[in-house]
Amino acid sequence: MVATDDKKPAPDANPKDKDAKKDAKGKDVKEVKEELSEEDLALKTNLELMVERLGDAEPGVVKLAIDSMISEIRSATASMTSVPKPLKFLRPHYDALKATLVTMSAAGAGQAENCHKLADVISVLATTKELEREVLKYRLLGTPTDLGIWGHEYIRHLSGEIAEEYRVRREADAAAPVEDLMTLVKQIVPYHMTHNAEPEAVDLLLEVASFAALALGLVFNSSAREDVVMSILQALMTRSDVELSTPYAKLMCLALGLLFLGKQELAEATVESPPLLSPLARLLLWVTSEAGPGPGRPMRGP
Repeated sequence: MVATDDKKPAPDANPKDKDAKKDAKGKDVKEVKEELSEEDLALKTNLELMVERLGDAEPGVVKLAIDSMISEIRSATASMTSVPKPLKFLRPHYDALKATLVTMSAAGAGQAENCHKLADVISVLATTKELEREVLKYRLLGTPTDLGIWGHEYIRHLSGEIAEEYRVRREADAAAPVEDLMTLVKQIVPYHMTHNAEPEAVDLLLEVASFAALALGLVFNSSAREDVVMSILQALMTRSDVELSTPYAKLMCLALGLLFLGKQELAEATVESPPLLSPLARLLLWVTSEAGPGPGRPMRGP
C-alpha cells in the first residue's frame, strides 16, 4: 500500500501579508500617479506627442512640434531654480532626440531650420545631464544667435563648457582654431554685462585668454561704467607680463578711455586694429604705453 503524502502547503505565517503587499503595491502605484497633477500629466503627454511628431515626413509638422517644445521650455527656464518640468519630462527622450537629429540632418536642406532648432532643444536639455560638453556641442549645431533667451542657468553651463573646450583645444594644438567658441563668447559677454554679472563675463574671457573679446564685450555693450571697468582692470592685473604684452592688452586702456568719452566708432577701430599693426607700429605702441604714469599703465607695476 502506497503511503499517501499527508503534507499540506504551509500556511502563510501571516495570511494578511499578501493583502498587505497588494495594499502596499496599490498604495505605491497611487502615490506615483499622485505625483503628477492633471496639469503636469497633460504637459508630459503633450511633450511626448511632440517627440513622436518629430519623426513626421512633413517638415511643417516637425517645425510646429519643435516650436511648441521650445515655447514650453523657454517659459519654464526664464527663472530656473531647479530642473524645469518640460526638461524633466523630456530627459528620458534625450538619446531619441539625438538620433532624430541625425536622421533629420541626412534629409538635406529641407530640414535645415528644424535641425538648428532641435539642436537648440538638445543643448538646453543637456544641462540636466552629466555628459562631456554636450551643451556646447549641440549649441554649435544650433541657432547661432539669441543665446540669452534660454536664461542665466543655461548661459552658466555653456560658459563652463566653452572654457573647458578652449583649454582642451589649445593644449592639443596651440594654434587650434577657436573662432566658433569666440562667436559664442561675444554673445555671452554682453548678456552678463546687461544682467549685472560683470565678474562672470570677465572670468569667462580670462579663461579663454581673449583680451580681444574682452574689449569687444565692452564695445558691444557700449558701456564704460566705472564698476565694469574696475572689474576688468582688477582681473587684468593678475595676468603675467607676457599676457599683457599683446597688442590687445596694450590697447585696452585706450579703448576704455574712448568709451568714457563716448567715441564708440573710435573704440571699435581700436579693438579691430591690432592684426593690422606693423612691427614698427607695435614698437611705437609699446613705447607710448610705457611713457610715464597715468591711465596708460594701470595694468603694470611701477
